[in-house]
Amino acid sequence: MTFFPKITIVTVTYNAEAYLEQTIQSVLGQNYPNLEYIIIDGASTDGTVDIIKKYEKQIAYWVSEPDDGIYYAMNKGIDAATGEWINFMNAGDSFYCSSTLLDVARFMKEAIEVVYGGASLLGQDGVVGGYHAPRPMESAWEGSYCNHQALFVRLEKMRLLKFDTFYKIAAEKKLFLQLFLQQCRYKKLDTPLVNFQISEDSVSKKQKIKDSVEMLHILASLAPSAQMLFSHEHYARLQSYASENSCLASAGRLALSRELSILYAKASSVAKCCQRIVFYGYGSVAKMIEHLFVDNTILIVDSCLENSGTNHPVYSPDAIKDLIYDGILITALGREEEISNALMLSHGVPSEKIFTL
Repeated sequence: MTFFPKITIVTVTYNAEAYLEQTIQSVLGQNYPNLEYIIIDGASTDGTVDIIKKYEKQIAYWVSEPDDGIYYAMNKGIDAATGEWINFMNAGDSFYCSSTLLDVARFMKEAIEVVYGGASLLGQDGVVGGYHAPRPMESAWEGSYCNHQALFVRLEKMRLLKFDTFYKIAAEKKLFLQLFLQQCRYKKLDTPLVNFQISEDSVSKKQKIKDSVEMLHILASLAPSAQMLFSHEHYARLQSYASENSCLASAGRLALSRELSILYAKASSVAKCCQRIVFYGYGSVAKMIEHLFVDNTILIVDSCLENSGTNHPVYSPDAIKDLIYDGILITALGREEEISNALMLSHGVPSEKIFTL
């Protein structure tokens, strides 16, 4: 019996009438019998909606309404999807050939949660300008990421993770790291699955600086050691820009400096008002700010009780109710709201004793 799992393709678009139709044709032209197609438009003011209506009988769901950016729109697509697997093929991009989904579906076995491959890079004139080869998921710490257009994930997994809308550029890279950290079983296909349109903005130095600053923020919350930040390619990229005599290099230094200054200023203010402080989480961020608390008593709350590299006492989250402290500092970036709610609702911690960075 031939296996055709239902695959949802989501296209996110905004004022992209020049590119959208080729993407729609690529998706609808797939020689695959169990395809669901969704388009999320951010209230375009050009001819985008007219193009969508032209194909709406072949589209399972579409909407055109204001949103707060690409990752908000992609999360809308996740909420609307009904397939077993999901992929994001945004306006301007396309599948490598008409049999791509058939080729990918052969590896969507029960034990596999992620399937991904390479991307053929297209310039503004449509000419192939290179190939982004896939690398093992374990290489994510080294800066290797998969183009989201070439990434297929089980929908149930995507519903749990979604894209972190705190980030404007690098949320898909955080997702890839999270898939690796959760030890998702994956299949890497050493072949191009998509044609990825390279925009002028995506290759600009200013955009790359923003990308690197966001990535260092992500790594600070996920990397198992602070040293990984300083050996990562994004840190090296900012260093290389800093060595150049240009306004953009200055912007890169200022952006990174500003992020660190904000981090240190907030941590210092907590150190002044809380003599006995609990660090909720002891990852990269906690190690980066620990030197600001040399005159304080530090307690560590971490789900990993065998947390290495600290001389401070380490407790499980369940022990919070028995601890004596002046404040709890949440050092797990990106999880502040989740952890704050758990501290107040499950552990009875007063909101005025909870601090975030």
